[in-house]
Amino acid sequence: TERGSSGDFCFAASGMKGWRATMEDSHTMCTNIQIDQPEEEGGPISLPNHMVFCVYDGHGGGMSSAYAGNHFVRILSERPEIKQYATIPDTGGRSKDDTNGIELLKSALNGAFLDLDKELRYEQQCANRIILENHHQEQK
Repeated sequence: TERGSSGDFCFAASGMKGWRATMEDSHTMCTNIQIDQPEEEGGPISLPNHMVFCVYDGHGGGMSSAYAGNHFVRILSERPEIKQYATIPDTGGRSKDDTNGIELLKSALNGAFLDLDKELRYEQQCANRIILENHHQEQK
């Protein structure tokens, strides 16, 4: 079980492998989304009052869910939509709390999941290549 808090907000996550030989699920609990930007663009931006909680089911294997748990927030923070979202006002017209802000968040999340899928495919291709190279070396 992993626990945490941010201000008055408390949270926890627990996992149980059940009948499987290994635990294949993973999760993310991030209470401070940090968006990296070059210093000439104002430097890093933090999104106060924004948190990310995700559960990744290990049906794709432990590697997929572990990778997602370790990299999803980074991938999300690299999306151009989240960077744009971070720079708009908190309230008012064309702000974080109106349709414009919600659409930017929705687009950032959708894009992050697609980017995560691309990275997972690349990682799997690399792993397959290593297995094939090792097998080839063993055959010599």
